[in-house]
Amino acid sequence: MAEADVARLQVQQAKSRLQRAETNFSYTTITAPFEGYVDRIPFKVGSLVTPSSLLTSLTDVSDMFAYFKINEKEYLEYKRTQLSGIDQPEYNNLELILSDQSTYRYKGKVETVEGDFERGTGSIAFRARFANPERLLRHGVSGKIRITLRGLYLFYLYRSTNFGRLHVRGGFVAVGDFIGNFRERDIDFGEGVGI
Repeated sequence: MAEADVARLQVQQAKSRLQRAETNFSYTTITAPFEGYVDRIPFKVGSLVTPSSLLTSLTDVSDMFAYFKINEKEYLEYKRTQLSGIDQPEYNNLELILSDQSTYRYKGKVETVEGDFERGTGSIAFRARFANPERLLRHGVSGKIRITLRGLYLFYLYRSTNFGRLHVRGGFVAVGDFIGNFRERDIDFGEGVGI
C-alpha cells in the first residue's frame, strides 16, 4: 500500500505543477477590459518582464472630456436657471471647434463643474463629455468650445489647450451677436485643470 500512496501523491504533485504551469501560461496572453489606443511598448519580443512591469498603457477614447471655463456672472446665470428647473439645452449641446476650424459632428454635454472659482480670474471650470464613436479625437487634441446662450455666441478660445488634459496658459473670450459683431476680452487662467 505504501507504494500506491506514494504514486497517488506523485500524481497529485504532477497535477498541481501542471495547473501552476497552465496558470502561468495564461498570464502570457494580454487582454484589455476596453477598446482603445495602446501607448509606446518599451519591450521587445523575448524581453524578460516581471509581474510588476508596466508593459504599456491603454487609453479609452470612446468618450472624451473637454475642460472650459466661464466667468462668475455666466456661472450665476447658469446655476440660477438650473435651480429654477428651466431646461438649459445650450449646456447639453456644446459644439467643439477643431484645430482645422471644422465643427465636430457630436455635441457635448456639461457633466461636472469644479467646486471653486479661481481667485485671479474669477472663472470656474466645467467638464463636458463628447462621444467619440469614430475615434477621431485623442488626448492632447486642441479645440474650442462654443456655447449659444440667448442670442449670443460665446467662444472660449485657448492659446495653449490640450483636449482631454488641459493646461491653459491664457486666452480670450469673444462675445458676439447673430449679426456678426464680436468683442474680445483677454483672460489669464493661471493654473490649468486636468485628469
